[in-house]
Parts: sequence; structure tokens; C-alpha cells
Amino acid sequence: MMAPFGKQETTSMRWQNRIKQDLITVMQWATKWRMNVNLEKTEICAFSRSDNVIQEARQIEMKINDTNIQYNTTPKILGVTLDEN
Repeated sequence: MMAPFGKQETTSMRWQNRIKQDLITVMQWATKWRMNVNLEKTEICAFSRSDNVIQEARQIEMKINDTNIQYNTTPKILGVTLDEN
């Protein structure tokens, strides 16, 4: 993927683009099946063996439909608390 104005695309830019595309895919799936996604409760978290990947993921600023998507180091899903480490 080429960055605008010939800028070199950074790893965090690639992560941000990938996460945003995944969120768009989820939103499209939910729309297709007439489900609503509560963006106020939506969070992102990176799981990796690499501390660099996790540090870069924490810096991502994500916004969907004018709602900021927050990064959470310990998201809770169906009562199970996950940890990025």
C-alpha cells in the first residue's frame, strides 16, 4: 500500500489500516445481519510476543462513525479477562 505524497508507510500505519479494515468488515457483517455494534463498548487490543508490536498498537488512534475506539490492555469478553501479555 502506498502512503500519500510518497511518505514511507510506518509499521504503526500498517497496523492502523489493518485494524480499521477489520472493524469495517465487522460493521458490514453486522449491517448485513441487521445487528447493531455498540461502538461505545468497542475496544481494540493487540496480542503478540513482540513488545514492539504491542507498543505500536497502543499508539493507534481509531475512529469509526465519529466514535473513538479505545485501546484496552485487558479486555473482558463473555466474563473472561484477556491480557495483551
